[in-house]
Amino acid sequence: MKKKSKSIARVIYLISRVLALIYFIVLGYSLFCLITGRQIKISDNGQIVSVLYPFSETPFFNLENHKPYLILGFVLPLLLYAFYFLAASNVFKVFTLDRLFTKKNLKYLQLFYLINLFLPFPVAILCSIFIEIPNGLWMLSLVHFNLGVFIYFLAEIFAQGIGLQDEQELFI
Repeated sequence: MKKKSKSIARVIYLISRVLALIYFIVLGYSLFCLITGRQIKISDNGQIVSVLYPFSETPFFNLENHKPYLILGFVLPLLLYAFYFLAASNVFKVFTLDRLFTKKNLKYLQLFYLINLFLPFPVAILCSIFIEIPNGLWMLSLVHFNLGVFIYFLAEIFAQGIGLQDEQELFI
C-alpha cells in the first residue's frame, strides 16, 4: 500500500486501540465501583445510582438502579464496544502491514464482520425483553449490519487475494 494509506490506517488503528482501552478502563472502573459500593451515590429513593469520578463527588454516570438495566443497558454495551474497537483496530492494523493478503489478516476481517453481522440484533432483541430499547439503538444495529456486510465482501476479496498470491508463489 502507499505510504499515505498506511499512515492513515496507522492513525485510525491507534485511535481505535485507545478507544478500546478507554472502554475497558471505564467498564473496569464502573464494575469495581458497583461491586464494592465505593465511589457511588444512590439518589431518588434508590432509583438512581451514580458512579462518581475517582476521588470526587461528581457523577461520571447516572444509571437506573436495577440489575437488568445495569447488566444489559450499561455493562453489556460497554463490553461489546470495547471488543468492537479492539477488533476494528486489528482491521486497521492489517492495512499498515507490507503484506496484506495473509490468513492472519483474513481472520481479523472475518472476526470483525462476524461481530457486526451477528451480535447487534440478537443482543438488542435479548435486551428488549428486559429493558426498553430506544429506537436509535435499532438504527445503530442496522448500521453495524451494513458495516458487517461491507467487511464480509472485503474479506472475500482478501480470500481471493490469498489464493492468487499462493498460485503466483507456486509458479516462482
